Amino acid sequence: MYIRPAPAQLNSSFVQVVKAFRSHLSFQDFVEARADHIGGKYLQLMQVADPPQVEATFLPYNDEVRRCGIVSHFLKTIGLSSGQIATLPPERRVNESIGPIAVAVANELLSQHVASGSPPSDRQRAELRKTLAALIAKEAPEPPFQGMHAEFIQKIAASSSRDQEKFARSIWGRKWSEGFAGDDAKKYNAFHLATADMKTAEQYHRMKDALGAAAEAVMANERLARPLALREARKGKSARSLGPEGAILPRRDRAAKAVGRRRQASRERE
Repeated sequence: MYIRPAPAQLNSSFVQVVKAFRSHLSFQDFVEARADHIGGKYLQLMQVADPPQVEATFLPYNDEVRRCGIVSHFLKTIGLSSGQIATLPPERRVNESIGPIAVAVANELLSQHVASGSPPSDRQRAELRKTLAALIAKEAPEPPFQGMHAEFIQKIAASSSRDQEKFARSIWGRKWSEGFAGDDAKKYNAFHLATADMKTAEQYHRMKDALGAAAEAVMANERLARPLALREARKGKSARSLGPEGAILPRRDRAAKAVGRRRQASRERE
């Protein structure tokens, strides 16, 4: 398992829920709602690492890992050679971050709909996420959103530094700061219209207007407004299942196993 510093973890979590249109909280409210509970996570991980729970390896998710690529770093950690890793296709990142303008636009749109009593359905959220991604692709690339500033970092450190230091010394045998030595400080870049330059403000208004227009059509779509059926809601999970020793079973194999169980039960009743 890769461990991230709490500020980076909170920043990433915020971006993911905003771009999925699942939270309308401001960054400050999002962080403050979670800051007091961060330290406990490290203690829970220490408990998992203690026998007889499970064999666990915890690695710092630092700039070295990001430069290497997490897939390549993981494969190297479990023993694959550089030659073996080189034969694999290029690593594709998932859950990419989005920039400060995109975060502001998505957050504001959802806030408006929640305030009006019409939050989007799951289908509408998915459609809005696709629309946001398409709008981002049309604009000049933004640096990843960084909402952490000194006040937030100090607040998080006050609630988590003791536990994360205890974790680092117990699991890694070194200071927490040594696990993340050399990491570049991330510069605060949250978007604020009042302080934005003209070019940035124009991009914000362009994206806001386009997303708002698309959202009107999405929210008016009766099919998208209907809640997901249970089968659809569980589609991602039902497509695969764990078989013996953790092997992933394709759906057809799982169906065959279910038929076999029903036949066995029928024979037992007879």
